[in-house]
Amino acid sequence: MAIYTRTGDQGQTDLLGGTRAPKDSPRLEVCGDLDELDALLGLARCEPLPEGATEVLDAPTRSAPRTLSGSNGPSTATTPSSNR
Repeated sequence: MAIYTRTGDQGQTDLLGGTRAPKDSPRLEVCGDLDELDALLGLARCEPLPEGATEVLDAPTRSAPRTLSGSNGPSTATTPSSNR
């Protein structure tokens, strides 16, 4: 199934705040890495864990969404989207 956004690709992607960033940006790499970390922490929490391990996993699991939203927010390094 094809999905059409009508904004074109041109090697960029939209960020929060209406800015665009290159898809090979280190910033987007960090977003992907943090998303994978959050998924792995959630998977680990599904397994029987030693005593105290749940508390160790809780802090990064709670902060990952905030970190992701912050890394995807507006930045002076991106340019406003002109395709909207």
